[in-house]
Amino acid sequence: NWWDKFSKEFLGGLDCCAPPDRNKKSDRRQAMCGVGLILKEVGYGELMVDQVLPGSPAQGYILPGDEITEIDDTYVYRKRKDLVQGLLMGAEGTYVSLVVKRVVGGREEAIKMHLM
Repeated sequence: NWWDKFSKEFLGGLDCCAPPDRNKKSDRRQAMCGVGLILKEVGYGELMVDQVLPGSPAQGYILPGDEITEIDDTYVYRKRKDLVQGLLMGAEGTYVSLVVKRVVGGREEAIKMHLM
């Protein structure tokens, strides 16, 4: 799947979706997964999608160049990148609601979507 490929190539094989060992503090974060986006900062704290990882939940819904403005009804415009990335993380199989700003035909549109 997309996470296995990404974690192998970029994270040295870290399996963040494996069931955590509740007895180890360091494994508590490993139960969290993202939706497969690589973000970049543009302008003053605006976060734009740089890449959508192949096979990820975001593939086919979010496009490079989309700007994330809301995550689960939390307005994230000009929020810190680490905060936004944290909001995109969740337990595998849970839904996340996103609003992205996308330029379509020269006009900006707000598009709401739900990803799992």
